[in-house]
Amino acid sequence: LEYRLLRATPLPWRPADSFAIGRLLAFGLSHNWKQELYRFLMAMEGGAVRADRLYPSEPLDTGALSSTLAGRDPDKVLPPALAPELLEYLQTFAPPPPSEARVASSDTLYTGRYSSGSNAWVVGGDHTASGKPIVANDPHMNHILPSLMYQQHIRCPGLHAIGITAPGLPYVLIGHNDRVAWGQTTAVSDAMDLYVEKPAGDDAVAGPAGPVPLDRAEVVIVARKNKRKSSEHRFPLRTSRHGPLLNDIYPELLPPGAPLVSVRWETKGAGLTIASVRRANQATNLAEFRAAMRTMRTPVQNVVVADVDGATGFFRWGRAAIRLNHRGTFPVPGWLAKYDWARMAEADEMVSVEGGAAGEFVSGNNLARDPRYGGDVFQIDAAPPFRVTRIRELLRSTRGQVPGDHMGFHRDEKLLRAKLLAPGMVTDLETLEEPDDVEATAREILAQWNYDGDAANPAPAIFFSLYREAGLTGLRDELSDAALHFVLGLPYPYATWDHWFLDPDHPGWDDRATPEVETRGDVVREAFREVVAELRLAQGEDPRKWTWGALHTFYVRHPFGKKKALRRLNLPRYPAGGGWDSVWKAHFASSDAEDPFRTEAGPVYRQVIDLGDIHHAWWVLDTGASGWPDSPHYRDQYELWRKGEYVPMTSNWDLIPEASEAILILE
Repeated sequence: LEYRLLRATPLPWRPADSFAIGRLLAFGLSHNWKQELYRFLMAMEGGAVRADRLYPSEPLDTGALSSTLAGRDPDKVLPPALAPELLEYLQTFAPPPPSEARVASSDTLYTGRYSSGSNAWVVGGDHTASGKPIVANDPHMNHILPSLMYQQHIRCPGLHAIGITAPGLPYVLIGHNDRVAWGQTTAVSDAMDLYVEKPAGDDAVAGPAGPVPLDRAEVVIVARKNKRKSSEHRFPLRTSRHGPLLNDIYPELLPPGAPLVSVRWETKGAGLTIASVRRANQATNLAEFRAAMRTMRTPVQNVVVADVDGATGFFRWGRAAIRLNHRGTFPVPGWLAKYDWARMAEADEMVSVEGGAAGEFVSGNNLARDPRYGGDVFQIDAAPPFRVTRIRELLRSTRGQVPGDHMGFHRDEKLLRAKLLAPGMVTDLETLEEPDDVEATAREILAQWNYDGDAANPAPAIFFSLYREAGLTGLRDELSDAALHFVLGLPYPYATWDHWFLDPDHPGWDDRATPEVETRGDVVREAFREVVAELRLAQGEDPRKWTWGALHTFYVRHPFGKKKALRRLNLPRYPAGGGWDSVWKAHFASSDAEDPFRTEAGPVYRQVIDLGDIHHAWWVLDTGASGWPDSPHYRDQYELWRKGEYVPMTSNWDLIPEASEAILILE
């Protein structure tokens, strides 16, 4: 349908296109470079030292077990985050104009709104009723139509596997075969680096041995204007020895006069990556599966795996860079060889552990291992540990687990971020001057909350509205309008705010434009009055009747669905529970001023596999198995998915013809 509406004819598919799809998927799963750019944009406004204080190059310390594997070496010293040579170079640039005078975000700004995360866990037979492992997984990506993921069951000589993949990839990325089941999450590993390039004459930048010419190219995108006309949009793209310049990709963020910044990413080995997935699909036990993935190149992923013999394991696949002189969290000088990558980590250097019947391994995009303990492959900008902590609580609350228990775990909406941060907010609000009845009731609701994220609950509406407004107040004097819009579209836009809310006197709360020194309490009290006024205007004068679901909704849209005539392509809007870091991840679009709590990303797919009966597992997609809007399978799983229900993942080929409603033969 999309090609018909655009009056475009697709080219024949080639093997190279499958490699490109894999690379595009890997790009969406590798987003540390965005966190580096975030810190750099703050540095351009207020200085690099202040930026490092506002967004620390340290994992968030919640006081809980925040990594999948325990252990920490208190004597380990990490390389510096800020290169002294870069600090000296940045002093040669004049501060940018005040934030309010900078260019606002335009519709052409690439926000990078491709959120990715995931939950995955495996428990051994000691924990289950069947005596065999259970593997569960729910990859978190943008909810779009057609879905980013595609269900497929492959049977041919030498290969029998079922699960999901990205359209265009010929093998199963997440699922099981006759003997092995697996799930994966993005490792949020530092697979990319930003380099500040120093100009060295026309179309050249400085390198370790002298000037290095920039490669120049032009990207042409053809856009349909109407039924008869189309237009060409041309974009220059310069590339240094490290990679493309972000100045050409993000002219709103890095306008003329800003330092040149390039991004390095190692993407070689697409053929090896595809071959690794094929061999993994054919594995007969955990050891063979692990060996198959040794040649994976990109993306860097965490994997949970089990086999029918009872083995369980957690390991990481892909390749990450070894850095000797910097931490990888802030751009470094591109003209000095000491900041180049030393080498790529080998498979044996990646995190790997196996367990048997007692095994329990959980990954929620958190730290696999604290970077202050062991190894040189750093993973600092990981997701906070709220999901992994909650999953562990759930797993340890139930004995003799069956698939239905794990389906319930997928539906959990408890908000541990609120449990950590809301008490501080309540303390700040105790000194709110002369609250009226509505404000007093809203404060009481927040104080008495049990941190459940149910859509019918008013407390999450108060918490997230206050969290967002207070955080924005703190960021507005630190970033330009365009940079703020970019940051709010990141997979982890709250990466700074959690640090701030834990410290009442954090410098992020201070407004640089005023002579006073503002604290968390000052910002929280003012923001509370604003959000209560907005909530009472939208939902009435009784806070007990406010609901989180009135703000926070599921709404899956087709890219063409904004057109009135094509709205039928969209799926219905429903109230949503949970939030950024509940197990049922419901990631909302903070950068959308008109609809800031609309769920943008979350579990596009769920699976639960009991290896005691591997051919009768369970799965569900967020939309449907067809991308054709008039097909009954375009949206037939959506209602089940939003209720947290599943459909049979039958892989016994003898049973499939009997259960089929139709057979489609493609010629």
